[in-house]
Amino acid sequence: MKGESRKGKIIFAAVLILLCAVISGVTGAATSLFIFNLMPDRVRSASAEPTQEVIYVTEAPSIVPPPETTTEPETAPPETTTEPPVTTKSKSDIYYEAVNSVVNIRSEYAVVIRGLFGTSFTRNYVSSGSGFFISNDGYVVTNYHVVKENQDLRVTTYDGSEYAAVLAGYDENNDVAVLKIDADSTPVTLGSSSAMTVGDDIMVIGNALGDLSYTFTDGLISYTNRKIQTSAGPTINMFQTNAAINSGNSGGPVYNMDGEVIGIASAKFASAEIEGLCFFIPIDDVKNTILSIAYQD
Repeated sequence: MKGESRKGKIIFAAVLILLCAVISGVTGAATSLFIFNLMPDRVRSASAEPTQEVIYVTEAPSIVPPPETTTEPETAPPETTTEPPVTTKSKSDIYYEAVNSVVNIRSEYAVVIRGLFGTSFTRNYVSSGSGFFISNDGYVVTNYHVVKENQDLRVTTYDGSEYAAVLAGYDENNDVAVLKIDADSTPVTLGSSSAMTVGDDIMVIGNALGDLSYTFTDGLISYTNRKIQTSAGPTINMFQTNAAINSGNSGGPVYNMDGEVIGIASAKFASAEIEGLCFFIPIDDVKNTILSIAYQD
């Protein structure tokens, strides 16, 4: 009987312990639930989610090399220089275009010289000069002092042809005259002397010394509007030049660098002390006169 009583006590104790454990578990869970409901929402949310370990990785900043820069030497802008205007024609071009419009002029005349006691004799003279065509039908301009004797006038063209000439008209005060030959001709182009100034280049073509036909000389305008007394007598307005103008050049054309006639070679001072003083009549001073003579009909 004692053995059964002891066994019963042990079973009772075990059941009691189990019951206490159950009651304790239920009570603890209820208590925990009660406390959980009392927590703020953000705490409950945080506690409800599994905790994840956040690993912060700090990467080294990527090093991007700067763009390559090449140090080039500074290039200076191209130099700009103001060049003098270039003419479309060379002096040679102008010469060979002009010579067909230029002529040699020769005048042979006789002068009666009276001596003592009523005697007289005749002396023959030759006057040489130059000229140029201003029309296509044979009108020639020259200096009046070249042809003023108006005897046996002859005109020779560049191709060697010789023609008898007549004096069509003249202006002694401006030392210009116009001859006429019976031939077709190539006229010059008349320019404007008023457009010329000191330092401008010019060309002269003429029968230098009466024997050196179609001589070309060049130079520049040394001065404008000089009052010069010519060998014919009157004082007229002229341009001064350093281009060589010799006897025989008188009446020849003076060209600008466009190949236009801007003057008429007329006079030269010459002596042992004077050199390079030559003169020409500005074409603007006589243009109307010579054209009115040539086209008076």
